[in-house]
Amino acid sequence: MPFFKTALEKRISERFKQIDANIKNSFTLIRQDIQEMQKTIDAMRNYLKKEKKQTDYAHQQDNKIRKEFREDVDEFTQKIYQLSLALSKVRELQDTLVTKKHLAQIEETIRTGFKEDLTEIKETTNNATKQFKEVDKRLARLEKKVFPEKNSSIFGWIKKK
Repeated sequence: MPFFKTALEKRISERFKQIDANIKNSFTLIRQDIQEMQKTIDAMRNYLKKEKKQTDYAHQQDNKIRKEFREDVDEFTQKIYQLSLALSKVRELQDTLVTKKHLAQIEETIRTGFKEDLTEIKETTNNATKQFKEVDKRLARLEKKVFPEKNSSIFGWIKKK
């Protein structure tokens, strides 16, 4: 039986060697697969990191643009409000101001409306100045103590001597 044992041992040992070789090959293949997977995972990580950086940068740029847009909108809104205030002031001034044209129309209305009154006033002023001159002359004579002779007659043609 030693032959049988040796042949069996040889077969078993060959089988073990074969199994051992297969296991070594399997582990080698598994290691190669793991290395390839690790390379793929590292490449994916690097890609995802780059994509995250790009996405974060794009997000920052987007936020920056939104902030600038909000500031521009706020500034525009403020300027629109200021403009509406200015326009309301202009309208208020237009309502209260009288233009030169309106003044000319008012002046013409006054001239035509009071033209007759002005001529009457001029005449009464001339008459008043004449009367004042006459009163002045009388006062001057009174001051000089010169009295005009009075006609005591009923008729002005008979004079008293």
